[in-house]
Amino acid sequence: MLYSYTIAQNQKPFWNWMPLIFSSFYFLPLIMASDYFSSVQVALAIVAYIVFVGLYGFALRVKGSKLVACVIAMLVLCIAATAITPGSQALFGFIAFLCGFHFIGWQGKAALVIILLGATLSGVVFAPAQLGYYLLPAVVVSIGIFFFGVFERRERQHARAKARSEQQIEHIGAVAERERIARDLHDLLGHSLSSIALKSELAQKMLDAKESERARVEINEVSQLARDLLSEVRQAVAGMKQMGLGGVLETITKNLQSQNIQCHVGPVPRLPSTIESALCFICKEAATNVIRHSKATHFGVEFKETDSYWQASMFDNGKETNVSFGNGLKGIQTRCEQLGGELDINTEQGVRLTCTFLK
Repeated sequence: MLYSYTIAQNQKPFWNWMPLIFSSFYFLPLIMASDYFSSVQVALAIVAYIVFVGLYGFALRVKGSKLVACVIAMLVLCIAATAITPGSQALFGFIAFLCGFHFIGWQGKAALVIILLGATLSGVVFAPAQLGYYLLPAVVVSIGIFFFGVFERRERQHARAKARSEQQIEHIGAVAERERIARDLHDLLGHSLSSIALKSELAQKMLDAKESERARVEINEVSQLARDLLSEVRQAVAGMKQMGLGGVLETITKNLQSQNIQCHVGPVPRLPSTIESALCFICKEAATNVIRHSKATHFGVEFKETDSYWQASMFDNGKETNVSFGNGLKGIQTRCEQLGGELDINTEQGVRLTCTFLK
């Protein structure tokens, strides 16, 4: 099995070619024992090196069958170059790196064995007098760099898996945000639009029955409902643009005070974005219930944070303690449960809604 990506990183060309610095050991015998080599041998050694570098550069940018052919050509070239200079032992490591990176599982192990056999064969045939000097670096370096290639592949696999995971998380987050907006709009519009539809039908029936005064009252109520709904939609859109929980609570405070309801808001802790988003809706819904149903003169919001959970409590001193699970409370409970939280309702002194979210 071959890895389906190339080694070359176009955004980092330096790191593609930098390892060739170590191939300079190829020229060490030519320099240290220059009298031993003829000019023809030196020329052939240089040509062999240039061809090897060309094959290496090509191998950086190919995969599959082309990569296999390139590796075979490089191995044959290294074995042949040993007939000219024992410095060819410095080149086997580059082949080992390519194999460690591209060949997976038993194919990688087989490729390493073939490289080591090739190095051994070339040493025995072409450099028997220098076998120890030749084989030790070739074998040790090839094994080490082979595993370096394996680690490089695994690191890139991990990076790609992480990138895919982040993309999936981003996609899931976008889907969740769309669902949240859909729920917000449903909770916001559903009840009001139903009321508008019912009152419009009632006004039509009254007009048919020649009860114009009662029809006028219903039409006025429809008009007021529509204005209230428009205001709520504008506030919701403004909240989607920015606000955050702190901004939502400020708006709630102003709305309640305009209804002669005192409002107390405790310090807001730092919360995860998902919980903060849910609490924005929950606090608005709780405040709406206070205005519409509770006949309260005081409304408060308090937060509590421990090592294991976050808690938000919304309470009022209203007289309405017969709590039923209409759309509002049902929406609050749903938001809590979707985040693994719990909703507790206490009606001993007014109404207290407590939402608890585990850390």
